[in-house]
Amino acid sequence: MIQISKKITKYVKSEILIVGMLIMIALALKQIPTQKSYKNKSPGEHQNRVISFQSQAEGIESTFYDSSGNIIYRINATKQTQLSNSKIAMTLPKIMIYNCGTQTWRITSQKASLEKSENLLPNKSIAGIQFSSGVILEELSGVTTALTVTTEELYFDSIQKTVSTKLEASVAGYQINHTAKGLFADLENNNLEFLSKNRGAHANSSF
Repeated sequence: MIQISKKITKYVKSEILIVGMLIMIALALKQIPTQKSYKNKSPGEHQNRVISFQSQAEGIESTFYDSSGNIIYRINATKQTQLSNSKIAMTLPKIMIYNCGTQTWRITSQKASLEKSENLLPNKSIAGIQFSSGVILEELSGVTTALTVTTEELYFDSIQKTVSTKLEASVAGYQINHTAKGLFADLENNNLEFLSKNRGAHANSSF
């Protein structure tokens, strides 16, 4: 296992009192009087599978703050479809992660699934997000991108501020070009862990 660490000033620790992401988004979604359903028109044995949703909206952006009033996340998508009380599908999602009012990380992809986590403490209900298809994780430094991670799936834990994938991921930045199968990153402490099948180059050396 290879670990890359970069020292940064740690986030100010305070008890986060976040209004549940699913509740906020659901309230903003355009309500549809009756549940909609569509038949999958793809050929094959699943041709008549019914896809249902409760509500749908376009262009919604939600912002989340800590107990001190500092912004911690901002998330938007071109289209959001509420599939159930605990799950929302998003098209072209983007989440911006902040530290002391400064945007530090950004995640984008073609689609994502936002799902409410269970067994959470009262008033701390928030969701995990599974990004998929052309996922890009970027570490931002001022107006430039310091580090870029690309993969096809990435899970974001909004409570722990971590991301992970079991698929192949490529990393570029800080004179590093690296590919591995599986990756874990702590976005709060800026630590990257490559899990297996490592290959790449760091400065003038290869590994």
